[in-house]
Amino acid sequence: MKDREILHSSVVTYVVQGFMALYFLYPLALSRQGVDLVRTGWLMSAFFLATTLVRPLGSLCTERLGVWRTLLLSGLGMGVASLGLAVPGSFSLLLAVRLLQGGFYGVYMVGLTAYQALVIPPDIRGAAFALVSVGYVMPQLTVVPGADFLLSRGWLGVYLAQAPLWGFACAAAAFLVPRELARERRPREDWGSWGELRRLSGLVPLLVSLLLFALVNATGLQYLPSLAGEKGLSASRFVVGVALAALGVRLAGSRFMDSCAKRMGLLGGSVVLMGGAGLAALEAGSDGALLACGLLYGVGMGFGFPVVLALIPDLIPPRLRPKGVALAFFAMDGGWIAAPLAVGYLGRFAGLEGAILPIMGLGLLGGGAVWGFGWRPLCRRRRGEEESGDGT
Repeated sequence: MKDREILHSSVVTYVVQGFMALYFLYPLALSRQGVDLVRTGWLMSAFFLATTLVRPLGSLCTERLGVWRTLLLSGLGMGVASLGLAVPGSFSLLLAVRLLQGGFYGVYMVGLTAYQALVIPPDIRGAAFALVSVGYVMPQLTVVPGADFLLSRGWLGVYLAQAPLWGFACAAAAFLVPRELARERRPREDWGSWGELRRLSGLVPLLVSLLLFALVNATGLQYLPSLAGEKGLSASRFVVGVALAALGVRLAGSRFMDSCAKRMGLLGGSVVLMGGAGLAALEAGSDGALLACGLLYGVGMGFGFPVVLALIPDLIPPRLRPKGVALAFFAMDGGWIAAPLAVGYLGRFAGLEGAILPIMGLGLLGGGAVWGFGWRPLCRRRRGEEESGDGT
């Protein structure tokens, strides 16, 4: 993969994650409009529910239409759907808009991740994905503080008007993907079957880790800022800390991700660290404490997400990657769907802080269990293969 292609891939990633990051403060915006936690949970969850349901469609689009057309059409869909937020309407209308946004976003992400998995060679996979994943972090340093600024001044309409602009920018970013890679030259039967995918070694710990990673991340990035705002603290300070640490890790720590065995170990440890930092953030009483918790959380997220992106092609052969990407993101979407609903319904009885607590605890304990019983035996086996020259 050429340096220019890595840069272009990072830019495309930044644009689509800018669209996503805009909604990290959506629960806070809804709270200030008087929307209760349960309805907020459904509006947040609907986006990821739609994203989950369209993953197989995203795989099919990538195989049939190619990456470039998939990104262009789904980006246009994100922009058009987001125009609905500018129209005053009922809860049902908002729910429909969120479902459409999530559906087009899901197709876009399958196409983008499949493209990255297909063109990045194994020998630079850890470092390349660390650089590409900088695009996932930068919106947290740019889009989220901007959204916080607008909401703190009561400019809700301006905040919501950004959504279609980010959607259409995603469509424009498709032109950074080489068109000659738009349609893969493989007959349909060459892409393998779902049955073959299910039999792959390491698939189960990967999917469980992705579910826990997403459950913790969805709660931390979307609801810890809202909790901070309720306490009179900065709503964006935790997210900025997360982004700063994650950016530093991805720029300076890529050498720690240079083998499959290391990547397996890092994924398990990342979930544990994020859960622990999230628990600490619940006790933060100042913006400085929130920033410190965000920095700790960001170290885990900084290693975790590029490792996720790299492990998908590590464990899944090229002919199964469109389906593998769809299934991996299906697992991550599960966490993003469940977290808002869990927070919404638990929050009815325990309040927002009491709803966040068990989710972070699950990340801490569940991540440790998956590492001990899932990744650790696989790490030992893969390390032996790498030392003998048989691994990636």
